Amino acid sequence: MKTKLILVILLFRSFHCFSSDFYKGYIIKQNGEKINGLIKKGTDIEYKTVVVFDDLKNAIEAFPPSAISSFYIEDLNVLYESKTIQTELGNSQVFLKCLVKGKVSLYQLPDIELTIFFLQKDGKLIELTNTPVEKIKDGVRYKSYRYEYISPLKNEVLSDCKELFFSIDKFKFQVDNMIAFTNDYNECIDPAGINENYSGKARTIKLETAVILQGGLNYPRQGGGNIIGAGLAEGFRLPSTNERFNLNIAVIVEYGTFQEDKFSYKSHFINIRLPIVINYEFGKHKLRPFLCGGFSPWLIKEGKVVYKNGYVSPADTRFYPTIDIIAGAGLRIDRYKILAEVNRYMCRLQLAYFFI
Repeated sequence: MKTKLILVILLFRSFHCFSSDFYKGYIIKQNGEKINGLIKKGTDIEYKTVVVFDDLKNAIEAFPPSAISSFYIEDLNVLYESKTIQTELGNSQVFLKCLVKGKVSLYQLPDIELTIFFLQKDGKLIELTNTPVEKIKDGVRYKSYRYEYISPLKNEVLSDCKELFFSIDKFKFQVDNMIAFTNDYNECIDPAGINENYSGKARTIKLETAVILQGGLNYPRQGGGNIIGAGLAEGFRLPSTNERFNLNIAVIVEYGTFQEDKFSYKSHFINIRLPIVINYEFGKHKLRPFLCGGFSPWLIKEGKVVYKNGYVSPADTRFYPTIDIIAGAGLRIDRYKILAEVNRYMCRLQLAYFFI
């Protein structure tokens, strides 16, 4: 009987895990302990003051901001952290929605009437608001704003990132723009650091498709010769690494010539390459240097061979498989990528354009 009861409880818990009323996630207690479980669905306004959590072991419990330091909803990629802010009633402890976590972090206060952001730097929270004001001109009622956020932002960047100073006047006081600004600020003051973005959407691998043009030369010790080629590539950016690591898989068709020496022969060949390469980009600006390494399975089909004595051998009808290790370095400029790549036979210069 006891065994049956345990099975019933386990089945209920398993069903509960997939209940539409809960998200998968975890909480972080004040002592740093992480507890995985389920978080009851709620609105941003509800999460501001309380989160209902089931640890799948004991009971479902409601936690206020004073009881835990943060909670994370894995299904949505949303993080809330407990912070003390200044309100009309004095100091108040609430859950702020974290948008960027880094040397400089960005938070949003869930509110119905007013959008309020907080920038955290060196442990200090800086409140950013843009209060709407109704005005009447020539009998027409319209909405204007006070732009209170501009002054504190400028005061912050003036000391350590002056290049962002004038951009503050141009961007709109919206979530996407504030996230982009915070990322740029982190890149400016801590280029080697990793900052996490919490978009409110489930983390997915970002795909990029590119068209490739390339040319190459044999090393002198391998004899003369050159190649030209074209192909398509698919890039996979990994969100858990802040998108600095990305995997590229390409299909490239090449045509080339190879000359043993000036007294011997000259051959023609066709390659079909499948380079699989991991890239690491430095920084997140439009201009980003990168290093890469990987391997390249390929098929080679030798064409006609022209000997110096005038004899021409027929082209081979078969493709022969082989594999090679490749390494390189390059520069990513917005949608364009320039890559210098080497392997044991030749060096290549590649230009790629990412159109998706």
